[in-house]
Amino acid sequence: MSEIMSEIMSEIKEKKRLVFPDQARIIACILVLLVHVSALWLEREAVGSSASFFALTGNILAFTGVSLYVMISGALMLDPERKTDTAYCVRKSLKLFGLWFLWKVLYRLSDMLEFILSGAAVSWKEDFFLNVFRKPGHYHLWFLPMIALIYLMVPLIKKGCEKKENCLLYIILFSLVSVLMPTIFLFDFPFRYLLEDFYRIFDFAYFAGYLGYFILGYYILHHIDKKIPTGIGGLVCSAALITFIIACVSAGKRSLTDGTVCELFSSPFTVHNLLISVTIFIIPKLVKTPEKAAVSGKGNKYLQLLSASTLGVYLIHPFILDIIAGAGLFDIIGNVWLGMPLILLLLSLLSFAIILPVKAVYGIFRKSKSKEV
Repeated sequence: MSEIMSEIMSEIKEKKRLVFPDQARIIACILVLLVHVSALWLEREAVGSSASFFALTGNILAFTGVSLYVMISGALMLDPERKTDTAYCVRKSLKLFGLWFLWKVLYRLSDMLEFILSGAAVSWKEDFFLNVFRKPGHYHLWFLPMIALIYLMVPLIKKGCEKKENCLLYIILFSLVSVLMPTIFLFDFPFRYLLEDFYRIFDFAYFAGYLGYFILGYYILHHIDKKIPTGIGGLVCSAALITFIIACVSAGKRSLTDGTVCELFSSPFTVHNLLISVTIFIIPKLVKTPEKAAVSGKGNKYLQLLSASTLGVYLIHPFILDIIAGAGLFDIIGNVWLGMPLILLLLSLLSFAIILPVKAVYGIFRKSKSKEV
């Protein structure tokens, strides 16, 4: 195995490379895992209890992982130095659509096996074949077609994004109509419903969905060309923390009042989510000048390998989480305060442990194939 790891390490180019996107991608991956770990704990805890509030807080924070993933993709795909012509974007998009369909099939086969083992009557036509085409797929797979469609837009928007003013205009509109307004409507205030009805007249989803985070990631990493003053950075971080606390308290109160878990604040399209994502992205430019921000001559190769494995971890982790739950570990631990961090850690370790060797072997295969050509 050590030989395989050394081979894949040599595959990673030894040129100047931004380390920060690799770091952020790993953070985003762990947060996405936390989404599903916290969701399972929420199902177990009594609504309104302190344990339920702790799980809900983790769930609200975890959705930042989704927006981080999209921001990282935008920062890399829109980079002027990266070749992203139409053919390249189509290939990337088709690959993601292929992965989406393949894993839809795999997860559906897993469900079918579970039905059969439980003794339930199954119809392969209705429960498998038609289901594969009619249903969107396992709960986490929606991300693949979403980002695949955004990749198809890159040839259209990349040139325009090279101008700072173009990016800023779009980001302002995105922040207003897709983040600020939906967050405001989560609270009660005079004439709220009238304003909400007027807002609903326009379907902003066609204009400013996840594409906003895609462009935002590129803007922060490539268009902010000066070190961010500590005062401004501190203001952004403070705003992120305050809005996050408000979101958690509001969701907790609503859960207690309604008797059901309030999941309205567990969304990428909320102010606290936007501010937390921005905070993570501006950290390198708070501590260093842009020329030195998280840059390494040879890069951290192991960090790069972990980063490259995050897609596989994202795809496989529900399988691992089902095994953990089926083994009764949630019941054995019992305590959410200890259990949620422990199961998140276990899920992360097992998922990466499975994917890293696969990624290493795949890297060697690609290397040998390129040599033949």
